[in-house]
Amino acid sequence: MSAASERTDRAVWVAAAAGSAGAVAALHLSVAGRVVRGRHAAAAARPGPAARSRARGRR
Repeated sequence: MSAASERTDRAVWVAAAAGSAGAVAALHLSVAGRVVRGRHAAAAARPGPAARSRARGRR
């Protein structure tokens, strides 16, 4: 009985660890996506060479 209980406890712990790792990964991807979008918006607002070439391409 003790071995079965120990296996169940271990399975629950592993499932909880996997779930929290998934949540951490999702949060990381969400934050990284916001950072990338923010950088793209800042680069588009800045009149650098990339913005000028995009403007030329539209004409």
